[in-house]
Amino acid sequence: MRAGNECVPRNRLIGRPNVAGTRQRVTAVADNLTSEVQRLTVAFDEAQAQLVQARQLLAALQQEKSQIPLHATATGQFTPGVKLRHYKGGLYTVVGSCLIESTLKPGVLYQPLQGDKQDIIWMRPLAEFQDKVPTANGDVARFTLLAEGA
Repeated sequence: MRAGNECVPRNRLIGRPNVAGTRQRVTAVADNLTSEVQRLTVAFDEAQAQLVQARQLLAALQQEKSQIPLHATATGQFTPGVKLRHYKGGLYTVVGSCLIESTLKPGVLYQPLQGDKQDIIWMRPLAEFQDKVPTANGDVARFTLLAEGA
């Protein structure tokens, strides 16, 4: 543009851009982005820690589940109705199987066939049920299976 015959520099007509103001806005945006990245990094780290805990819990639950037997009569020896003789001579019938709530280990439910406690159902851990016990004549099975009709 010309004022008369002289040439006016373009930056005088438009004005100089406000470099300092632009720099402040860019700095503010960068600071906001930095804060947001830091917040997201902390949130990500917390999520990662929760994921690790969840995986550990899942692994523990899967391990616990694998230790729970489908039923306590896996051997087939202690199915309901089977008659047994205790090493001290008592006669018993197997009522069923169970899981011991505090340990999740299998147990056997059994009932005496004689005496004054025939109305009581007893429970013994399966491992104990299958144990050998020391006697004067050496170790013997705690319970032995009676033959049919015995």
